[in-house]
Amino acid sequence: MRVIMAMAAAMTLAGCAMLTAQTTLFAPGDQDGVFVLSQGLWAHREDDCKIDPATSAPEKKDCIDWVRVTREPDGAWRIVFIDEDDPPMRFVAVPAAKGDADALAPLYVAEVTSPKQEGPAYAALAPRGALRTPVTRVAMTVISCGPILRDAAMPDITVQRDGDRVVGCTALTKDGVREAARRAVIADLAQFGDTELVWVR
Repeated sequence: MRVIMAMAAAMTLAGCAMLTAQTTLFAPGDQDGVFVLSQGLWAHREDDCKIDPATSAPEKKDCIDWVRVTREPDGAWRIVFIDEDDPPMRFVAVPAAKGDADALAPLYVAEVTSPKQEGPAYAALAPRGALRTPVTRVAMTVISCGPILRDAAMPDITVQRDGDRVVGCTALTKDGVREAARRAVIADLAQFGDTELVWVR
């Protein structure tokens, strides 16, 4: 499944083993002010997609997923899926790792909310390419329960099981989410970066 749509699906399908929380843990004020996305049209290509987004457009039915990214008045971000039935999503991006306060952090957590879901879900984001603001390339991975719990339980994350199967996990604290993001990237390190969203125009 395409990763951007996987996020949408995970936000709407009950029992999906993705990191969630009962309520939002982060606010726009938790953002570092450095991670600023280029607003406008962004593209995601499947691994086997050879089409250059710069030569394509949302109205062309090809292997590119399109989203529109804008800034909300309170500083949060808004994603609108183009040619999809999913409602717009809102997210804040907060540093998962400490770094120079005036520079982009190496890793961010996106706390994503949707009108279809009571609580948020989470993804790990890393700026790519020219590391300057505004950001025009972002690698991402959805934070799933299995990878982050593979090595050991996490004290700030509760786990929901169906027998031996993990069917969900819930973050209780900001630090728990940040640690989960770091674990998710380490677990996905070989492929992390293969999934990118790229600003087009």
